[in-house]
Amino acid sequence: TMTVSSTSFMAYALLADTDPKPLAPHTLLNSASKQFFFVKNGGNRDLTAFTMTISVTPGTTVALTRCDINVLFTANNTCATGTQTIVYGNTTAPVVTTISLSIPVGSWYHFQETPGKKTVPTVNISLSSSQIVHFATNS
Repeated sequence: TMTVSSTSFMAYALLADTDPKPLAPHTLLNSASKQFFFVKNGGNRDLTAFTMTISVTPGTTVALTRCDINVLFTANNTCATGTQTIVYGNTTAPVVTTISLSIPVGSWYHFQETPGKKTVPTVNISLSSSQIVHFATNS
């Protein structure tokens, strides 16, 4: 007997938890102000990490902070509960970073991106098999 099942591995950037455009790079506003976005696990396997790339105008610096899992920013630098966590300070973009945070199925993190000057940031999320819980291959 052989059992075959399917699974999906999805983590994506969204402007809102209910944003209808997953699975594509997400473009934020043309602004020098702080901007917010979610990274959500929309698959059916827990994740141990994800890789985030933030691209902006060459030479622009970017700072990134986040709230705890499933906690919203309620204002600049203010999480609904707890305190914000610095992912990285002013770093010249593009920034490619592997973020080691567990994200159970259906859960999300809220991020705050702070550009050093007016720019149009793009956020892209990718996954590798090593970032997916219980991912196994048979040969």
